[in-house]
Amino acid sequence: MISLFKERHQMPRHPRADEAGGLYHALNRGNLRVDIFRKEADFAAFERILHEGLQIYQIELFSYQLVSNH
Repeated sequence: MISLFKERHQMPRHPRADEAGGLYHALNRGNLRVDIFRKEADFAAFERILHEGLQIYQIELFSYQLVSNH
């Protein structure tokens, strides 16, 4: 009998770097990589929320790109 435990349960990954002043790549992705943006209004809503967040938090946004599934 082949054990499925090794295939489904991998060792935990190392903690991600988390330091002040660091550069980070952040993304949103739909479950099973399904589209999260389906129409122009979805893209506009995300940009509006992003703008609101940038007004509240001290974050430097260098660039962003909107893609339908992430």
